[in-house]
Amino acid sequence: MSTGIDSSNIAAVSSIVTIQVGESESGDHAIEDLRLPKGSVADNLFRRPWKFDFFQTVTLLQGFAEQKQQDDEPFCRIAQFTLPSEECVRFTVPHTTAFPTAAVPQIRWDDHQNRASVEVNFIGLTGPSGVLPEPYNDRLRDISRSAKHAERGALRDWLDNFNHRLISLFYGAWAKYRFSAKTRSGLIRKSPANQEPAGIHVALAAIAGLDRSVIDDRTDSDQTPKIDRDEWLGLAGLLAQRPMNVSNLTSALERCLGVDINIVQFQGCWLDVDQETQSRLGIENDQLGVNAILGERIWTRQQRILIEVGPLGRADFNRFLPPSQTNPADGYLRLRELVEVFVGSALQFDIRPILKIQQPVEIELSVQDVASRLGIDSWLGTPLGREVAGDAVFAGG
Repeated sequence: MSTGIDSSNIAAVSSIVTIQVGESESGDHAIEDLRLPKGSVADNLFRRPWKFDFFQTVTLLQGFAEQKQQDDEPFCRIAQFTLPSEECVRFTVPHTTAFPTAAVPQIRWDDHQNRASVEVNFIGLTGPSGVLPEPYNDRLRDISRSAKHAERGALRDWLDNFNHRLISLFYGAWAKYRFSAKTRSGLIRKSPANQEPAGIHVALAAIAGLDRSVIDDRTDSDQTPKIDRDEWLGLAGLLAQRPMNVSNLTSALERCLGVDINIVQFQGCWLDVDQETQSRLGIENDQLGVNAILGERIWTRQQRILIEVGPLGRADFNRFLPPSQTNPADGYLRLRELVEVFVGSALQFDIRPILKIQQPVEIELSVQDVASRLGIDSWLGTPLGREVAGDAVFAGG
């Protein structure tokens, strides 16, 4: 007696699996109707689902369903306790007790419901791994073979409602504490009924010490250029490192602004002394060498930094000038917001945009945005021997 598997058995199994990819009795479409790029991950997934892990299959199908989703339609992930008919993946179980050839032998796409239907072998009420008694499988097979009316799949579909919820929760339990799965789910659009931020966004904001408003999906009424949510969360690793250092601040600015940044430390500045702290003879703060201060301000090199931006072309240079009626200054405003969050109110900072001198700039008097600005982007005569100019310094905060 031979215990091996001959070539005829392999061919039979292969033909069974291949047929399952075609059009089903419920009207689901064949793989050719999806017009997927040949050799793509989605094409391989639908044609050869048995080569993919179950969890990987569901993750890929959710991403595929999102791409197929219309902008005005809600998108619901599985295991979110929404109606099964609204979820982007549908799970079914075969009504057979044959030895399963794969965990996921079959995937179909339904254009009417715009979602995938996944047949699962390893769990369920019926099927190869079913927990119900064998007569249930026998009954399902008998109905499928003998009945000719439209309701012949009613019992199967009713049981699949429970199978779908069971398998959905099984996947949800797997994904709950896996960083990669939570990250992907956080990038998927939410349904209108569920606008809560994704758990991965909340966790990253907590690590970075950011306010909850940063991760809320909202648009500012004043339309001021701001750092968006994904940019802030991408900086969570740098924001979590306290105290802040120049290297991390430089990296964050260059990453978000896309320009070269150089930070000069220990810039001298005058600090005003509060009237309550000033020295008054015979009253307070009048001990020499202890707390006495001469004057109303003090000179320090520990409270200010200089941020040099560039060298820049003329268009980028204008972005980092202070805002005006003709200049929205999106680069200047974004830079200032970043620095204020990274260093707080402990440090003051100045901004020095540096302009590339590519050719002599002719002075032109005008009220439009083409007007020359002495000391900023134009000079009386040609600045000999200079390739860049950074004469103008603006207070940032």
